[in-house]
Amino acid sequence: MFTLFIDEVNSSLYEISLRYISHAWHSPLNPVCYECENLENEQTMTDKEYNLIIESTLSSIEEAVDEYIDDIDPEMNGGILALTFNNGSKIIINKQAPLHQLWLATQHQAYHFDYVNSEWICDRSQKNLHTILNEACSEQAGRRITLKEI
Repeated sequence: MFTLFIDEVNSSLYEISLRYISHAWHSPLNPVCYECENLENEQTMTDKEYNLIIESTLSSIEEAVDEYIDDIDPEMNGGILALTFNNGSKIIINKQAPLHQLWLATQHQAYHFDYVNSEWICDRSQKNLHTILNEACSEQAGRRITLKEI
């Protein structure tokens, strides 16, 4: 479910930000949900912060994959990191700036990650990016892949 929040900025300008809330509908008129804390206290990431974090994450993944150069060929192009395996399969990791998310697509599944407490967490399984990426790379490489921490 997508919710638009309108935040007052400088008491006369308004900024619209798109946020993904998976469990409830929130609005500026109803900022409290019984399943989460008051949204007024929720920390939000600016676009600039998001871009710095996502670029750093994609670069870290690319560096971590370099250790497995015989199995995985990384290619970065315009915010999209493609990991190509010897068998021709791919994992695609890309940024989703409007949602402040990182998306990962394997040959069998797609994952959406939110940046929570300084790490990327899958919005369905609650596993972190490092865990899911190691599982996906191992499956697609046909052998155990353990990337260094991202």
